[in-house]
Amino acid sequence: MLVYGPVMWVQRSAIRPVPPYAKVGRNALELLRNELLVEADRSPAVFDGMFEDFEAKQPVLSERVSEVLGGPLEDASVALGYFLSVSIWAAFDKTLGTALDAISADELRSTTELFALDQDLRGQVAGDSLDTSDVIFMEQPALVEFVHESIQTTVRANEGKLNRDDIRQIYQMLLIEILALSYAVRSPAGFPLTKSEVLA
Repeated sequence: MLVYGPVMWVQRSAIRPVPPYAKVGRNALELLRNELLVEADRSPAVFDGMFEDFEAKQPVLSERVSEVLGGPLEDASVALGYFLSVSIWAAFDKTLGTALDAISADELRSTTELFALDQDLRGQVAGDSLDTSDVIFMEQPALVEFVHESIQTTVRANEGKLNRDDIRQIYQMLLIEILALSYAVRSPAGFPLTKSEVLA
């Protein structure tokens, strides 16, 4: 399990902050995990139904997930990618409901570009102790920790034989999904806009 200690974020980042109303907590993820385990025992096809809901509510994002996971990846990596991508969306859907908008192609492209720009910025700073995943962890800690735990559990179950490039590609896809869904949450009525939301 990866453990992050207190970090003071003082360096510039291309990643826009996630507003407090778009945060997904650890309790929501634990409830989702337990629900999935119970439903999977009742019907092994439950996950297929969840992915169909994902496709219906987030067509652009789910298509991108299918494109990435449809590449030349190992079966265990593909299964992990589908499980985590649907779990992340389900956590947002169950926590935020109708406040979660469908992500457009432009919004997904913009988030992907922000992710790449942040990586470039950090690559230009010698001795930068943070990488882009650390920044996203600070914005959505429960979700990123859930991804880390699931990846490490899968790696251990496969005795460390999973292709590292596969895992890296899937991890990046999931981080972008977390950001894109975070930015797709509408602010509650009367909630003041942040500077980053005004400029977005």
